[in-house]
Amino acid sequence: MASKRLLQEVRNTMISEAIRTRQPVHVDPAVWHDEGPMPVSPASDLDAIAIDLANLQALYEQYKNTWRIGFANGQTVLTAKDLSVIASFRRTATAIDQRLQIWADSQAPHFSPLRMAMIEVPESVRKAGMYGNFCNVYPSAQLAGIWHAYNSYRLILLKMTLSADQTVREMHRENDVFFAESDKWRETAEETLQHCVDEICAVVPFHLGNRTGTGSILEFSDTTNLEYPWPKPENDPYSSPSTPTARDYARRHNVVPLSSDERKRQNIAMGGYNILGPIAFVLGLAEEPLDLTGLRSTAPKLGSLLRPDQIPWLAGQLQRTLKLHRTRRLDGDARKVSTPVQRRSSEQESKDGNLMKKVAAVKKTMEYSFGV
Repeated sequence: MASKRLLQEVRNTMISEAIRTRQPVHVDPAVWHDEGPMPVSPASDLDAIAIDLANLQALYEQYKNTWRIGFANGQTVLTAKDLSVIASFRRTATAIDQRLQIWADSQAPHFSPLRMAMIEVPESVRKAGMYGNFCNVYPSAQLAGIWHAYNSYRLILLKMTLSADQTVREMHRENDVFFAESDKWRETAEETLQHCVDEICAVVPFHLGNRTGTGSILEFSDTTNLEYPWPKPENDPYSSPSTPTARDYARRHNVVPLSSDERKRQNIAMGGYNILGPIAFVLGLAEEPLDLTGLRSTAPKLGSLLRPDQIPWLAGQLQRTLKLHRTRRLDGDARKVSTPVQRRSSEQESKDGNLMKKVAAVKKTMEYSFGV
């Protein structure tokens, strides 16, 4: 059984790499064909959907390159065939997104995120960095990573479909054909985009707690002053499985509930690492132009569809996370709380090229990690 779980991890790495590089998943018989049943887990179920996502994204990139070559060589309108292909992409992306939503809806409470209102979150955590009026907590940092992948997959689908929709709206079309119910679809797509980015913002307090200074190995020996959001015992679905289904899941997957101190130590070691990738992913995605032709230098970017303060806030959290995981001190106090001026300085990075350099560097160093 252990070898089969290792095989599943290898498969996940291959899928994640395909999605990152926008290539199809190559099914190598040595990796994908195995005798006997494989362990069933939510992560492996999500991987099965991600294969179709990777293959659709690769096909999308292929068609995008074809369109850009065509428009660079003098094409001026979207043909009936172009519109048919775009409509097919939308249908396929919608079907994959529906499968992702079914996956999320089918997860038991002890595996799913728990939403906490702002009033339930320690004040020091709110001051350190909290977007909006809620945050999400998870059974463990590892399981949180699975949900980060889920939200990222939905964002990739939205990037493709919104780029196509924006292109259709702004380019001349053969016979002036336009998609039926396009305005209604666009409104729903933009709401979903905002929701998925909100979900990634909402996990920052869970991973980083009230930590703002440069991280130190000494934090493992004394977690007294560290605070993280966690529900009260009567609202906690993770620490003590209360239903037969939850207890059976914990037994089959060897899930041992963590104590408060163990949760803190886990996020000291892994929290920043687990949220760094999703933050960099969203910041990079926000810079993607909503254009398939390559002609419109003034095409709006995906980030323009989000709240104006959200990308600057994420840029500040990227800087905070990088600071936490550096080995050398950047100031005289490892637990010094950043001032509003310092936070504004970090947020300003979203307006210059320095931010994108950091995003690219983060993506490169996390090339073989879980997720996108």
